[in-house]
Amino acid sequence: MKLGPLLWVALAELPTIFTLHLYLALSLSRRSLAARPVPYCHPVTIQASVASRTMPWTGLTILLFALFHLAHYTLGVVDSTKAHDLPTRAIANASYLNLVDASNHHDVYSMVVAGPKEPPIAILYILAQLALLVHLSHGISSVFQTLGLNTPRIQPFISLAFKAIAFVIVAGNIAIVVAVWSSYIAEVDRFVR
Repeated sequence: MKLGPLLWVALAELPTIFTLHLYLALSLSRRSLAARPVPYCHPVTIQASVASRTMPWTGLTILLFALFHLAHYTLGVVDSTKAHDLPTRAIANASYLNLVDASNHHDVYSMVVAGPKEPPIAILYILAQLALLVHLSHGISSVFQTLGLNTPRIQPFISLAFKAIAFVIVAGNIAIVVAVWSSYIAEVDRFVR
């Protein structure tokens, strides 16, 4: 069963969901500012966490990283690993983005293995994931508060559960980069029979 068309539908929905998220975040921020047009005389943060205070900055970091990630893997603008760094028989031409498997399909596995081989690229991916951790650790649990579902009784559970979920997501993403960078995940010579 080929899922190619469903993949393109999912890829088309991602920018829509991202744009909607950005619009809702900005409109919520505008409503918050409109609710108190006169600033406090002594603005002292008492309860806000670092994650809640840095949401705009971590969100911007994630947006810039998403654009870089598209340029790196999808568009091929960022060519971090040249073909001579990969097994020569597995390469169609000078770019790792042109790798093909035995069925003449794009070889995603080899592309993922080739991507973070350069230390600056790997470090960039890890730093972006840390920004994602901070963003998700506040963002996921605050959805419940925005919807009015966060009561004082369940708030500690919600906060802890969603921080754990954010940590698992980010740890999984970082594990991929570290496994590739440390050569724990090996390149595959698809031409060996």
